[in-house]
Amino acid sequence: MSFFSKLTGSNDKAKKQQTQKRLHERVQSKGEFVRILPSRKDYQLLDYSLGGFCIGNYDGRLKGNQYLEFKFCGLKDGEDVNVEGVAAVVRAKDELLAVKFPPQPKLKKFLRNYID
Repeated sequence: MSFFSKLTGSNDKAKKQQTQKRLHERVQSKGEFVRILPSRKDYQLLDYSLGGFCIGNYDGRLKGNQYLEFKFCGLKDGEDVNVEGVAAVVRAKDELLAVKFPPQPKLKKFLRNYID
């Protein structure tokens, strides 16, 4: 924040949040879950997208900017399907854990096919 924006009361962060749009549309979970590795603890997804996911009832120790390995588990056409990936923690607060995916072509391809 610049010196002049402090004097004028301009808040760039608030403006950015108002104009920022999501890159990927969120999909509400229909029973999908993720297994955080290596702890092997399962968490129900609240929502997910090609860019990340959010889980509720999170009781772990991860904090913002940490990386984690996970296994996405779902059901497609009556068959169990899953894929492993890596994610960076964006938010870990109030029993919510939100993550974003770094570039992973295999994961993105899986999720595109899964969502369609």
